[in-house]
Amino acid sequence: SEQSCLNEWTAMADLESLRPPSAEPGRSSEQEQMEQAIRAELWKVLDASDLESVTSKEIRQALELRLGLPLQQYRDFIDNQMLLLVAQRDRASRIFPHLYLGSEWNAANLEELQRNRAQGTHVLVHCKMGVSRSAATVLAYAMKQYECSLEQALRHVQELRPIARPNPGFLRQLQIYQGILTASRQSHVWEQKVGGVSPEERPAPEVSTPFPPLPPEP
Repeated sequence: SEQSCLNEWTAMADLESLRPPSAEPGRSSEQEQMEQAIRAELWKVLDASDLESVTSKEIRQALELRLGLPLQQYRDFIDNQMLLLVAQRDRASRIFPHLYLGSEWNAANLEELQRNRAQGTHVLVHCKMGVSRSAATVLAYAMKQYECSLEQALRHVQELRPIARPNPGFLRQLQIYQGILTASRQSHVWEQKVGGVSPEERPAPEVSTPFPPLPPEP
């Protein structure tokens, strides 16, 4: 009977359907095209934004300006894509042989921390996104440790982590810190002159690249 055939068909567990998957119910091709357009523009918006302080609403407004359409109905989709893209793009950047600059996502990534630990003793300096606060901390460390200028330190860090971009307030503080370091070094030189330090004992002049070379990644 027809019912017995249906029962046998249902009981066959190893059947494999070659029919292509159907589109998700309620999703039109127009909606899929819009989501693809949002993904493409989202990278550009994130690159041009201060990731430390930008909100999802501001991201959506920037996307609306780029696409020329209201995107209120795509709010959840945009929020989810932001999280995915930031996680995919965000990997801790090696700034010095012993120091990485990254985000709180890197700090919470147990596998990455274990891998770094297996390579030796390293430090991960991080904030929420590894863009402004932690970048400013690493810049201050570089200026002090390697006796370089703010310009040299910023160029070095951004070569290795292009998204590093301290906000204007932090940059002003770093400029003040640079003045403090310069005054301290000049005072040290004056003390050497007064103490009669011989030329061979004086510190070597500043070189154009004061930073140690990075070993190859394993």
